[in-house]
Amino acid sequence: MTANAIVGTPNLLFLGAGASKPYGLKLMGEFVQSFRQRYATPVAPATLLEAICGKNEDLEFLIEELDALSTRDYLEDQRSLSAVVGLVGGSGWRWPEFQKLAVEARELLASLKREVYMHYRSIPDPAETDLLARPIELLKDGSHPMVVFTTNYDPAVEDFCARQNFRLTDGFSRDRQMRTEVWNRKNFDKFALPEPGTADALEQSLILFKLHGSAEWFKKQDRIVKSQPTYDNNDPDYHNVMIYPATRKVAIEEPYFTAYDYLEQCLDEAKSCLAIGYSFRDYDALMRFKSAKLSNNHLQIIVLDPKANAVCEYLKGYGIVAYPLQYHFGGDQVPKYLQRISVYLQGKSHAGVEHAQSG
Repeated sequence: MTANAIVGTPNLLFLGAGASKPYGLKLMGEFVQSFRQRYATPVAPATLLEAICGKNEDLEFLIEELDALSTRDYLEDQRSLSAVVGLVGGSGWRWPEFQKLAVEARELLASLKREVYMHYRSIPDPAETDLLARPIELLKDGSHPMVVFTTNYDPAVEDFCARQNFRLTDGFSRDRQMRTEVWNRKNFDKFALPEPGTADALEQSLILFKLHGSAEWFKKQDRIVKSQPTYDNNDPDYHNVMIYPATRKVAIEEPYFTAYDYLEQCLDEAKSCLAIGYSFRDYDALMRFKSAKLSNNHLQIIVLDPKANAVCEYLKGYGIVAYPLQYHFGGDQVPKYLQRISVYLQGKSHAGVEHAQSG
């Protein structure tokens, strides 16, 4: 059973890749550009990489295509007809060029996943995360914790909580036998605000759901543990807990299922959700927003992004009405978008605000 203190939070915060750009992390398109530059040679470019990126220079698309080419093993296993019937010289494979392509795709995909992990595993300057304080100050409610959903792997929210003295609930608690932090859904389901007058009540509470996992999370046998960021793709009993970018993901395993389950239930009850730097192209999340707009007439979705108008037009195609704040997160535009966020949260007229442009 979900925690009422979490599900009843009136104002939610949703962070996408653009929310971490002020901290020195690349947007997905920028990451692909830098990856292409590193894997192009002076003699000839990495032809498969260039062919895919020539169609769409997007990280989600690149990973989807490489994954598709990597996993068609049934094509690799098909011997030619002459080899099957035992004809002289008939020992070859039916599609030898596909074998080479699949090998190249697997190598590229492994390198790409490692590069994604290495780039997004940390925040260069944790002090920069103080930028979250102002929008959170507007969103938080005294009778509920601050609830944050993010598709980012980086520890921006964790760094923010450490600096701002927030009491963080991220699904992990100390396991004495394992001597480490272990994830358990019960850490969310049993959440309750501290009793007034206690030492814990002096801290503000923040609930964090990392929809795609984290660079600090690992699957160790049958448990999910938290540790220092380390990339490991070879140990079958110890691997990173991350969903790599792909448009169509089905998050049915833990800890992803719990995060999306809470997203759905929180959206069904919330009055507003501020999405910062998020494209809404993750179908698992998009369908939760679509469902919430059908069942929750009071929910208003606010999109803060340099391309907010385009994002909101995209959402209209799924029957989702959202209000654009077309500004960069951070920088000299902070006072402008904070004022407009405040207007939305106060329930004032949206007239003249929906198509706000950066100044």
